[in-house]
Amino acid sequence: MTDPDSHFHVDSERQTAEIHDCGTVLRSLRSLVPDGLVDSLEWERLAGRADGLSASIVGLEFRLGDPTPNADFLLGLVPGSWAEQTCIRRGQEAPPDSPEAFLANYLAQIRDAEFPEAALIATTILEYDVGLVPGDDRWPPPGVFQKLKNPFSQNVGIREAEVAARIASAISWAVGRSDDAQESAAIRKMVAALPVDSQLTWIGAMPGRDPRMIRLLFDVPDADGLMDDLQRIGWPGPTEMVASTLDAINGQFERLAIQLEVSAQGVLPRLGLEVYVLPKHPYGFADWSRAPNPGLWRPILSRLEDTGWCLPQKASCLLAFPGREYIFDNGIFLVHKNINHVKISIEASQAREAKAYVFMKFQPATA
Repeated sequence: MTDPDSHFHVDSERQTAEIHDCGTVLRSLRSLVPDGLVDSLEWERLAGRADGLSASIVGLEFRLGDPTPNADFLLGLVPGSWAEQTCIRRGQEAPPDSPEAFLANYLAQIRDAEFPEAALIATTILEYDVGLVPGDDRWPPPGVFQKLKNPFSQNVGIREAEVAARIASAISWAVGRSDDAQESAAIRKMVAALPVDSQLTWIGAMPGRDPRMIRLLFDVPDADGLMDDLQRIGWPGPTEMVASTLDAINGQFERLAIQLEVSAQGVLPRLGLEVYVLPKHPYGFADWSRAPNPGLWRPILSRLEDTGWCLPQKASCLLAFPGREYIFDNGIFLVHKNINHVKISIEASQAREAKAYVFMKFQPATA
């Protein structure tokens, strides 16, 4: 597609459509998301926050135990994509001390063949807080999350503690922070203690959150040994809450990942259990060509309802989300909508919170 007024750019090699203006496209997708997940007023806030942004993939984050119909959103930037290059150009034109400039410098750095870890870097996800932000005039900058891959096998994830610390340091610069030697040391210590059969798959930072920390996500091949793994890693949180959470959803997921937060003081007590209903793809990518089956998510959402971590209305609306739809924008585009995972956050003295993460990807209808 070459029409300059179109809100999509088509990558002829991948035959995927990348979004030129996410705000405009979100407005055109309003009918594809149930009102019980995001109402019209909150949808317009999402679209307003996304105005002028580019992406390869769009995601939404729903709080399943909160009756308020709002959401945060995520933008995916595929390596070398038109959307990523647009993000870099936009940041290079921004003030040098702005979040846009920090992000652009990071993206340009990791795509440079001379960047030591360039071969390990996969899709970048930008996470935008919107739902709980009180006003539209002071949006926090997005979190930056980096997917990691093995350049030799193409499997997702890495194991090297020193490499993880260097990538975390680069991400800190991406969100406007300077290096912190103690934080890097804590990251190296945690990654070195990972289970031998586990992989570190994502590293990220949220500049709008306190305290300063780095988030690390690693897969868990054997949930039975998780309590021992957390103790070895040095997680200071309530392991009994993790055990009871796993008991509540036992048998209702295919694979599991753990999100931990690390600061200069060490591993923090907040933990996220990420559950998936599909087995891990050998290359770590979603198969967007297959029709999604929302019924796969029904058992675990029913369990979350039973525990009170998911409201019945949110569950029914979430099950209505997956599918494939057509939209029109100087052409016909196919929208693939699917649930990626559910995360249950655990922290001592606080109620467990469940969130669902859904993604939408676009293709020309003739592809």
